[in-house]
Amino acid sequence: MLSRTASNLFWMARYAERAENTARIVHAVIFFNLMRGSISTVNQLTAPLDITGTREMFSKHYDELNMANILKFFITDMENPSSIKNAITNVRNNASAVHGCITDDVWESINTSSVSLIKALDTWDGTGYDMIMLRIIEFYHVFLGSVYSTMDRDDSYLFIKAGMSIERSDNTARILDVQYQGNTPMNDGIAKYLYWTGILRVLSADDSFKRQYGDQITIDNLLDMLVLSPSLPRSLLSSVNELNETMNGIKSHYGRGAKKLAAELYASLRFSTSDDIIKQGVDEFLTDFLSKINRVAGEFSHSFLEAA
Repeated sequence: MLSRTASNLFWMARYAERAENTARIVHAVIFFNLMRGSISTVNQLTAPLDITGTREMFSKHYDELNMANILKFFITDMENPSSIKNAITNVRNNASAVHGCITDDVWESINTSSVSLIKALDTWDGTGYDMIMLRIIEFYHVFLGSVYSTMDRDDSYLFIKAGMSIERSDNTARILDVQYQGNTPMNDGIAKYLYWTGILRVLSADDSFKRQYGDQITIDNLLDMLVLSPSLPRSLLSSVNELNETMNGIKSHYGRGAKKLAAELYASLRFSTSDDIIKQGVDEFLTDFLSKINRVAGEFSHSFLEAA
């Protein structure tokens, strides 16, 4: 497969994952704003900026940090590379470039949904954001369903899965890193419950957590679920496991370095415990993980996505 084609497939998937991740982060900001009597509103308004590394960019374009500007910046602002509109536009552009490598069902799911969604975003007046968020998440789920149910398990499919897995791993770690440092209320029972319920919801882990741990929100339980769970799709272990298996499935004599890094990262998570992470320091662990997943992404890009 040509490196340009692989790159289009990879980034099509990363941007689709990014659109949904951003929608979930914005939804959390809205949730925390409603809980502002118990949780610091300022911390939660800056959290998405820190997660995406866009605080400086936001400051250049907006004079005031408030909910309306945060929503505009992350939903419709094309100057923001992490905005939902930007991500969806890039999904469609990349899909159009590799129309012959994806099924008609995948293309139609992207083309029809993205055109409709971008029109809705162009006319969005800043209200009814819950409906906008649901439409974005639905866009992602329709795309994901069409990929899993109609595509051959060939290299095209594997490059799509690799893009999703890397983006998801990076996003989960960024959310945990920023939110854990953001004056996490672990001593105030009500604030702690509201705070971490919101984070669990962002990562689609609230139902799983309740089934396994009930209302016992402790750092050990959170790490076991969000970092070390082999079954939760958005946990770090699950995401890296999927990435490791996907990369091993790509039939090429290139990429041995990337595959080695992914395998080492998976092994380090697979044989870690919450006690190990706490002893290392949660902040240090997450910073180290982000460095390693970025090394994997960089090596993957160099091996498969860049022209020789």
